[in-house]
Amino acid sequence: ACFCLPPLFGVGSALVAATAGALCARRLARDQALRLALVLVALGVTLGLGLERVTPALVAASRESDLIAAWRIDRGEALPGDLASVERASARDPGDLLLRFALATDWKRRGDLAQVLEVLGDPSTSPEPALRSASFNLRGIARLAEGNLSEAIPAFERARAADETAPVMFNLSQAYGRAL
Repeated sequence: ACFCLPPLFGVGSALVAATAGALCARRLARDQALRLALVLVALGVTLGLGLERVTPALVAASRESDLIAAWRIDRGEALPGDLASVERASARDPGDLLLRFALATDWKRRGDLAQVLEVLGDPSTSPEPALRSASFNLRGIARLAEGNLSEAIPAFERARAADETAPVMFNLSQAYGRAL
């Protein structure tokens, strides 16, 4: 635990290992204490560097359940606790468009279109074209449901520009049809 916690809090792992070695070595002979301190320093440096490389994998693994919950919400098959899980994850990372999209989808199903637009924010910040397209499409759906064609059509056009898919094209045709 001592070797894992210090890199997370910015304390050098070598310093902790040396301190632990010094405390352990008080009762040993000088040559044994020196070897123990060197081994602990090497172990601390190795674990510190290794933790930096393992951290992204640990973060991704902890995010997996939130992504599965977001997927179930998007599919309309949410389990109890999925919405709360996605809300907590979105609060931790408000810039994650995927989580915001899942929350906006849930608000759309509830019929609160103003909340859909508020939760989505600005989809143009996403580097992923498919997610950006889906978010603009959802924005257009909310505007179309409000009867606001002047904002729905540009949203669908931006969705088509990001990633031209059948649902986007269908919604765009519906908006243009209503505009006639």
